[in-house]
Amino acid sequence: MSLPMHRTFVLTGIIFALSAVYSLSYARDEFNLRILELDSPLENTQVLADFINNNNLTPGVYLTSVMWGQDSLDKRNITFVLSSDKKSLIPRFTKADLREFGLKVDVIPALKVMNDDTEVGDIAQIIDGARYDFQLDSQTLWLRIPQIYQNAIAAGSIAPKYWNDGESAAWLSYYASGSRQNSDGDNLSSNWLNLNSGINLGAWRLRNNTVYNESNWESISTSLQRDIKALRSQMEIGQTFTNGDLFDSVQMTGIKLETDTSMLPDSEQGFAPVVRVIANSDAQVVIKQNGYVIYQTWVSAGPFEIKDLSQVTAGSDLEVTIKETNGQEHSFIQASSTVPILQREGALKYSLAAGKYRDSDNNAETPVFGVATAIYGLPYGITIYGGILGASMYHSGVTGIGADLGRLGSVSVDITAAKTKFDDGRDDATGLSWRAQYAKDFPDTDTTVTLASYRYSTSQFYTFQEALDQRDTPDDKGIYSYRQTNNRRNRLQINLSQNIGRWGSVYLNGYQQDYWGMHGAERSIGMGYSTTWNNINWSVNYTLTKTPGMTGEQQFSLTLNIPLSRWLPDSWAMYNVNRSDKSNTSHQLGIGGTALQDNNLSYNLQQSYTDNNVGYGASMNGRYRSSVGEFGLGYSYDKNSRQWNYSA
Repeated sequence: MSLPMHRTFVLTGIIFALSAVYSLSYARDEFNLRILELDSPLENTQVLADFINNNNLTPGVYLTSVMWGQDSLDKRNITFVLSSDKKSLIPRFTKADLREFGLKVDVIPALKVMNDDTEVGDIAQIIDGARYDFQLDSQTLWLRIPQIYQNAIAAGSIAPKYWNDGESAAWLSYYASGSRQNSDGDNLSSNWLNLNSGINLGAWRLRNNTVYNESNWESISTSLQRDIKALRSQMEIGQTFTNGDLFDSVQMTGIKLETDTSMLPDSEQGFAPVVRVIANSDAQVVIKQNGYVIYQTWVSAGPFEIKDLSQVTAGSDLEVTIKETNGQEHSFIQASSTVPILQREGALKYSLAAGKYRDSDNNAETPVFGVATAIYGLPYGITIYGGILGASMYHSGVTGIGADLGRLGSVSVDITAAKTKFDDGRDDATGLSWRAQYAKDFPDTDTTVTLASYRYSTSQFYTFQEALDQRDTPDDKGIYSYRQTNNRRNRLQINLSQNIGRWGSVYLNGYQQDYWGMHGAERSIGMGYSTTWNNINWSVNYTLTKTPGMTGEQQFSLTLNIPLSRWLPDSWAMYNVNRSDKSNTSHQLGIGGTALQDNNLSYNLQQSYTDNNVGYGASMNGRYRSSVGEFGLGYSYDKNSRQWNYSA
């Protein structure tokens, strides 16, 4: 071969190779999928080919979590189709699907004319500003739709179809307390047991609350309940209480249907006031409502707060009695009421009840009655409300308005009219009652006015309970027996707390009520101040209680708590002095703390001295918390008595 011919051959080969490389750079990468077939049919290979050709997107049905903003709307099977540009998967929805998601389908022109079962296509093309993002790895569909098209959904709300009635079960809980006392040779014992029991079967709930007190069993209530999810309501049949928002709550045996606020996302799960007492010694505290003992416990000397009341019915006052170990008793009324009546815009709260009146006095008249109330939220922070109550001998109606005043707080005012028929020859009585309520948090001064309430009633106005008392034979109800024969006139109530930063905090609770045909008034005032100085906690408290026809009683207490953790872990020293203008001055000095794993054991040891020839005494109290419950045991003695007490 000649040299020129050789050069021509080499040059031709180089050109051919470069041409091949150049053409490969413009060719699409390909993978021979048949090497994956093995024994698989050819069509299986086509699925993988489609996956690669469609930008790794596979249309079909996916179990998908649907999100709108931060709210989880649903988890369901959704069909996705490939977009025309093969860059995304498009979810397929019907008009009914979008309505269920909370979309205002009837305000969107393209959707308004569709039937509910019509498939709407790509929502991004139908709804202005709408977008969506399907994250295939987590199978989550994020809807980005302007808020103007969304029905209001409360934060944290869950669709009723996801609610669960729970497992079928039976349960029993209890609280027990008691004492055994030897005083001047006499043996005295006291035992109290509160049983709450229930049976859950599907959507139905059987509930019972029974109390054992001084050798007597008494059923406070037995009822059958079930939720009505579509109405966000609960139906209750049996022994129950009427709603206390607009009318005073009374006991009844019958049927009740009312809004269940626990089904709402941002709801109050119940109401119970804080009861503050001052005990001059180890004392038994008994709390009654509607004639029933709903709470009983033992407290040490000094100021004490009770925050765990569970059976309180709003709108019905509490009668609190403190029984000292020396036999002295102090009683006062703890007002129980609700804050100004307000509802969010568009929200409806209602209550319907019918049945027979029920009273702890078995000799009381038990008329059949019915009551209906409704509270509705309007725009601009306005709430309107009203109700009616009717029985053969009593008729009443109430109407009112509430307002959110912004920085000025919230207020509600209402008027109630009532007509009462008597059975003793008196003419029928027709009267009116006005009420105003106010509440406000002042963040600038850290002041909280929990409730300021005033009510005035004319001489011919009777509540349903007062009308029934007028028809019954008066019985002995202690120092409050006048409530059976006299109707209320004025009622004033205020609960206020003030935080003063590093200087501590103060509180004021006040209540006063007087009656037609009587001189004097029920009065209960409590105020206190607490602070911390050099890790020493100290507080001063003052109370005044008074009932018509009796002189009032004033009590004062000073308490110091000094931590001893430097010498004894989780412990403190305590000093307390109590002074009452109707009894003795007492001093207590002691040590308390917690021990064991997780501080399951709490203890308190005190030495006391009381003037006026009472002398010295001492007390020991312990409480143990375990996986099956809490158990308490205490012992105290003074010059004249010895006493054991227990709780569980």
